[in-house]
Amino acid sequence: MLLGMAAAVLPLAIHLFSRGRTRPEPFSDLSFLQQVHQSRMRRIRLRQWIVLLLRTLAILLLAAAFSRPAYQAAGSAWIGSSVPTAAVLLLDRSYSTTYRTAEGRLFDQLRGRAAALIELFSPGDRVTMIPFAGDVAGSDEPASAELLRQHLEDATPSEEATNLRAALSAGSRSLARETLGNRELFLVTDLSHHDWLDPEPLADSLVADQVYVLSPPPRPRPNLFIEHLDISGWMPAAGARLDVAAAVANAGDEPVAGVSADLFIDGERVQRRQADLPARATITIAFAVTPRRAGRITGYVELDHDALPLDNRRYFALDVSADIGVLLLGESSTDTYYPRRALAAAGAADPALRLDSGLFAELDSNRLDTVDVLFLCNLRHLDAGRTRLILDFVRGGGGLVLFPSPLVDVSYLNRELLAPLVPAAVVRTRHDRSQTLAVDGGHHALLDDLLTPREEDRPRFDSWFEMAAQPGLEPLARFANGHLFLATGSAGHGRVVLAAVPLSDEWSDLSFKGIFAPLMHRLTRHLSQRPEHDRSYQVGDSVARFLHGIPAGSTVAAESPSGDRLLISPETVAGRLAWSVPLVDESGIWHLNIDAEVVDQFPVNVDTRESRLQPVRRQRVVELLGAERVQFVEGDVDVRDLVLGNRFGRELWREFLVAALLLLLLELWIARAPRSAPSAS
Repeated sequence: MLLGMAAAVLPLAIHLFSRGRTRPEPFSDLSFLQQVHQSRMRRIRLRQWIVLLLRTLAILLLAAAFSRPAYQAAGSAWIGSSVPTAAVLLLDRSYSTTYRTAEGRLFDQLRGRAAALIELFSPGDRVTMIPFAGDVAGSDEPASAELLRQHLEDATPSEEATNLRAALSAGSRSLARETLGNRELFLVTDLSHHDWLDPEPLADSLVADQVYVLSPPPRPRPNLFIEHLDISGWMPAAGARLDVAAAVANAGDEPVAGVSADLFIDGERVQRRQADLPARATITIAFAVTPRRAGRITGYVELDHDALPLDNRRYFALDVSADIGVLLLGESSTDTYYPRRALAAAGAADPALRLDSGLFAELDSNRLDTVDVLFLCNLRHLDAGRTRLILDFVRGGGGLVLFPSPLVDVSYLNRELLAPLVPAAVVRTRHDRSQTLAVDGGHHALLDDLLTPREEDRPRFDSWFEMAAQPGLEPLARFANGHLFLATGSAGHGRVVLAAVPLSDEWSDLSFKGIFAPLMHRLTRHLSQRPEHDRSYQVGDSVARFLHGIPAGSTVAAESPSGDRLLISPETVAGRLAWSVPLVDESGIWHLNIDAEVVDQFPVNVDTRESRLQPVRRQRVVELLGAERVQFVEGDVDVRDLVLGNRFGRELWREFLVAALLLLLLELWIARAPRSAPSAS
């Protein structure tokens, strides 16, 4: 546009070419008139030069105005806005952006802001757009404006939660590769509260001269969602009661009355509850249902639809047992007496439990074929053949509970039995009269409500085996001194629970306490199910599923809730074959299929931390990103003047344009000024 200043010569050219040539003509002596004429012509020429100057200045000012002059407070001035810029547009596509307002989805509003940003850049700028949710999507390379518009049109919201650190890191990496004059970062987000609570400031790792935070208007965003589900009871069985508790949260500032919650089992609604939700509170809505069949069942709890439907459902899956075979073995019937009595009492209330007992000498493969859980009570030593049977049983998917004998062969136990199964070893015998169990946390959910602070209910231990644990061994319970009491680990498709005490009243009074019977029952139920039976995943996770009895060469397809299918291959994880889904990107019930047969089902849920939609405070954003470069652009505020002002200072094109118009008006007035009337002689 500066080339337009060349047009300033046009008034001069027009003036020069329009000058007429004079030709002298003889006339009478009119010297007085000639003197008057010369005086008048001097005034006319002066007015013409003034008009010529005004026209020239007006054209210069018009050309300068279109060249976008600017002034910065530091005293530097720019004529023209051709300083190149490197910019990154971070577009939030986390599931909170699917929230619907009167103006439409938040994501559509954010996409509109991003589209307006693209128009800010000239062809010489290098602009990158990075959509993000749980992770960044797309390329971090600069693209043309046309390609950016196409990417923006193709962008859709995800079901993942926000990973702000990953997005800002990707933006900084992209800007770090650039050497242009301005480096700008545009964060186009709904400012949903989640992930802004990162305690570590991010400003030091940001590579940007300016950071612009563009967000929708800061209006209330009430939202109801299911925070989590608790499925209680250690014995889900066909015909037995199953309790499901849904924690329902109200993230809004107003109470909500008459909220409906429905429980669905295998796609069928089986129960409905209604409740009132106070403002900014979480309540529990309880369901009680009786599964009508055994096997893998799936379900969900659903709330009434609101402005953010994605978090109104919470999915679950669990195995309902029809038959659990339990075998208790000991050197003599005395060794199995107490656990046999405990499990027999539990079996009166658990229709799935099938109990058998015997001696170590009676152990054979035929007996193990009908067993799900094996108790080795006061084990001292087994021959190589029976040891191999136990190893194969566990690796094939069986559950093992091991109580060592007071006279256990420690070398055999550690080397022949434990080493191939779990990363644990018995070190030595410890004596500490009246040692008890820790009750102040740190135990597995298996022991919830079993460990009470009442002294008379807690078992006492005079002696125990000290266990050495390696990574991969999970503590279930500890003594008050911190040593392991119960620990578990996986081996192949099965699991092992190792106790630090024998079943001996000379070592402890565990068998006489109220904790003993429910503990034996819960251990049985716990080990009868595959390790990941009740595992719930979040959108964005990678999933590894262990399929018992499925050959490694089988063709397995993962099917998403929307019906998309992906062929997956097995890999070895912790010594077992696992079929892995690299990324679960939808909430719902996923299936693993072989041909048309469903061989596994597992639930995937959204990360409900994203469901608390109130925008984060500005001060928190400033603390994380740095006060010296963060600027906020909310609602429909025009970002253009703010961005260009930061790049070049205060633009002066309006002032130049007004000055040009004033000069043109002045030129019109001078050019049309009335001539003086001739005086009468």
